[in-house]
Amino acid sequence: MIARALVISILCASAFGRTPEGTLGALRLPNNARPAMVHAGEPFVVEALRRGEFRAVNDTAEYPLAPEWKESGDGVARATVTVPADAAPGAYTLEWSEGDEGDRNTRAVYVLPTAVEQTNPFSQQYGVACVSIDLNEGDSKSATTSISAIDPARAQFAVLFVRGDEAHFAEALAALDASQVPTVVVIDSTETVAQRWFGSRTFMFRYGPDAFIALATGADGLGDELGTGPETFARLRRECKDARRTVGLFAHAGEAMAMRNEITLNADNAFHVGLYGAAVTAPATQAHAWAGWFEPAKDYTLPANRVVVFAANRIKLEPAQPAPKSP
Repeated sequence: MIARALVISILCASAFGRTPEGTLGALRLPNNARPAMVHAGEPFVVEALRRGEFRAVNDTAEYPLAPEWKESGDGVARATVTVPADAAPGAYTLEWSEGDEGDRNTRAVYVLPTAVEQTNPFSQQYGVACVSIDLNEGDSKSATTSISAIDPARAQFAVLFVRGDEAHFAEALAALDASQVPTVVVIDSTETVAQRWFGSRTFMFRYGPDAFIALATGADGLGDELGTGPETFARLRRECKDARRTVGLFAHAGEAMAMRNEITLNADNAFHVGLYGAAVTAPATQAHAWAGWFEPAKDYTLPANRVVVFAANRIKLEPAQPAPKSP
C-alpha cells in the first residue's frame, strides 16, 4: 500500500501544472490531454479560471502569447492567442499567470511542421493512432504499455478512449507525458469528473483538413447529451462545415439513443467515420441503423489496449493495419 501511494505521488508530480492530485488547476485548456495542434502563425483558444497572461515555453524557446479576450457567460475566462510566425515545431508547455499566481501544463501546445504546399490541401495525408484503455482492469501498466507502443513515425497524433475510476487517471496522465506525439483523451465518465481532469466530454478539434467531434457518451448512451444540449452539437458542426471529413469520437457504442438523435447523428448531420472506444452489447449496432442516406458512415470499435493506426487521405480514413470489428 505504501509503495502504491509512493508511485501515485510520483506520477502526479510528473503532471506539471496540475494540482498535487493530478486534476486541472487554474489553467484549463489546452492541456496535455487536450492539446492545441497548430502551425506557426495560427491561433488557438485558451481557457482559465481567471484572466491572466500566457506563454508557450520549451527547452529552447519562450513566446509570450497576447490574449484577445472573449465574453463568456459560463464563468470561464476564454481568449484567442496566436502562435508566433517564427515558432519552431515541437511540444510546448503552456503557462498562465495572474499577479503572484501561476499555473502550467506540459505538452499543451504542439506547433506542427509546415505542411508541404499542395495544389489541393484536401489531399493531405497523415496517420492517427487510436487506443482504447480500460483502467478498471486493475493493471496500471496497461496504459503505459499501450501509449508507449504508439509509433511517431506512423502517427502524427493519437486519440485515447479511456474508461475507469478516476483514482487511476493520474497514472494515465503520466503515461501521456512520456509520449512523443500529441494525445487527445476521450473520457467515459460524468461531466463533473471530466471537467476536473480533462475538460468537457463534448468538444471538437481539427487536424489538417479534417475535424474530430467527441460527444458525451458512456455506458448510458448519448441520448441525454443531445436531448438537453443539441445547440452544442449544432455549433460544433457549423464550426467544421468546411472540413474535408468529420469524424465522430464515442466512448461507447451504447443502446440509449432516441430515434430523433439517431437521425440527427447518422442522417441529418451524419459523420463520415465513427470511432468507438467500446461496444456495450452486440445489439448496439442497431443504434446506427439510420447511417447516412447516400453513403453509410464507416464505424469501428477499437480492441482494448491495442494501438490501431488509421491512415487519412483525400479519399478515406481507414485502418492502416487489419481493421477492428464494427460496433
